[in-house]
Amino acid sequence: MGGGSRGSVNFYSTGQPLKINGAPYTLIDNVVFLATDVAAFPSGNDALAHDDVEGTAFTGTPIAVTFTGAFAGLGNRISKLTTATNSTNQDEAMFARLGAGGTIEDLRLSDVSIHNGSGQTTDTAALAVLSSGTIRNVSVSGQVSSGGNGSIGGLVAVNGGSIANSSSAASVSGTSDVTDLGGLVATNEGRIFQSFATGDVACGKYCDAGGLVGTNNNGGNIDQTYATGDVTGGDGCEAGGLVGFSVFDFTPNSIANSYATGAVTGNGDGTALSGPRVGGFIGINSTTFISTSYATGAPTATGTSFLVGGFVGEDDATGANANDYWNKTTSGITNPAQGAGDPANDPGITGLSGAQMRAGLPAGFDGAIWAQTPGVNFGLPYLIALPPR
Repeated sequence: MGGGSRGSVNFYSTGQPLKINGAPYTLIDNVVFLATDVAAFPSGNDALAHDDVEGTAFTGTPIAVTFTGAFAGLGNRISKLTTATNSTNQDEAMFARLGAGGTIEDLRLSDVSIHNGSGQTTDTAALAVLSSGTIRNVSVSGQVSSGGNGSIGGLVAVNGGSIANSSSAASVSGTSDVTDLGGLVATNEGRIFQSFATGDVACGKYCDAGGLVGTNNNGGNIDQTYATGDVTGGDGCEAGGLVGFSVFDFTPNSIANSYATGAVTGNGDGTALSGPRVGGFIGINSTTFISTSYATGAPTATGTSFLVGGFVGEDDATGANANDYWNKTTSGITNPAQGAGDPANDPGITGLSGAQMRAGLPAGFDGAIWAQTPGVNFGLPYLIALPPR
């Protein structure tokens, strides 16, 4: 199941021995001890002995070194982790960097409050600022916010590694212009698999904002995911229910088997060179293959020269969609030519009524990945590996 571990393993004493797959682990009580141990042994193995409910507050990132070891949460919970700073260029998260080969798994972060008040370039997230390693079975709730431009994500700010079976219910917000905001990940250059986000995402002008990912870039692969939070951006934004903007320079991206249900709003005021690009699923698609996915949320925009589509706001990768759909009933976009705000009649994108979407899996959807059951997910298709809660 995605979204974090269901069970937990507890130890009464951190002096007890623990081995996982033959490797010894150091048991720790809380984030303070974890930070101390990782600072001394950044490639070591640590495990959370039991729930940490102390609600520890930090000024800045608790674990500031690059972590290349393994941290096993054992299904336990860290509650009310708080970090706050107004320092210039100070990134903010529990871990500064998860290096290649590093692993964080089976951990719950609940009621976090991660805030960066700096007006400078900063990256902010609950778990990690930058990940090149592996994150599995991790969940987050609470709030993540920043006053600086940069990457702001519910779980990870910049992902270059692998995220699987993880989720975020954190609200994500940025008050500065030119930011990447995502309910789970702000900037994805790695793989996100069987994961979801339910928190709202809100930002200012010129932002890339998505319910799951803000910017999907340079080989970003997203598969079997969903997002349900509302997404709001300002003038010149690129906003989508799942992804704000997807583009690559050298390595192609892909998005498959995913859906978005949140409302997407672009609040244009006419001051940007181009107005908001708003889509129920993705704001702008540039050279990314998107397949077997759908959107049901209502995309809207104001201002001048904006583009709004049931599935994609602006599609610069015409012909790169296959078996993609939007719900004409719930989205408010009933024009069958408006799957994309531009171009009209974008191939590979089809509008269906709510009744049609509940009548059976849409063409191209794999019954080994998707299911449809009356009374589950409002009768709409859902991912077998991620049944809605």
